[in-house]
Amino acid sequence: MAILNRPLRVMHIISGDLWAGAEVQAYTLLKHLAQDVDIFVILMNQGELSEKLQQLGIKIQIIDEKHHSSLSIIFKILRQIRQFKPDVIHTHRQKENILGSIANLLAIAFRGKLTPSVRTAHGAPEFNPKGKQKIQVCLDRFVGRYLQKRVIAVSEDLAKKLSDIFPVSHIDVIQNGVDIDGLKELAKIPAEFKFNAPIKPISAS
Repeated sequence: MAILNRPLRVMHIISGDLWAGAEVQAYTLLKHLAQDVDIFVILMNQGELSEKLQQLGIKIQIIDEKHHSSLSIIFKILRQIRQFKPDVIHTHRQKENILGSIANLLAIAFRGKLTPSVRTAHGAPEFNPKGKQKIQVCLDRFVGRYLQKRVIAVSEDLAKKLSDIFPVSHIDVIQNGVDIDGLKELAKIPAEFKFNAPIKPISAS
């Protein structure tokens, strides 16, 4: 394996439509990786995640999925792969897994190789797919098996569930990280209940 004389370049592809568990963990990961890794993030929605990443000075591009077709998103991701030349592509949900992997496949024509790609599974599916959703699930499993190098599970329990879909050798467990610095900052903020608490203990009558 060649040793790079520059920081590793990693492209993340994230929906960013919510500020929930997956987005918080992605933010924590990116915040700490940015200290040593050259990061470029493609987001499919404007929101709290995009704002927080910009505050960190992380390079982002928003490809609003509400105003672009899937084909348009693929070609915009392809353009960024050609420009940024990532060493790794990291995707975070079904739609991102599929569109990112297809764009990466098309990029072979320009880069001459498939860029190593991984995904993080932040949780198990919460519903049974119906109709067109079944096609999306099949595509997601296909690209996970054949176009991505690893599936990252955030817990041992999730890894067991994923082993019904992907080969065990294809799955790695990396538990969610904790932003210790962020927790220390939160600890400095007085809790609201302290303002409303009585100054003196209430004696039992």
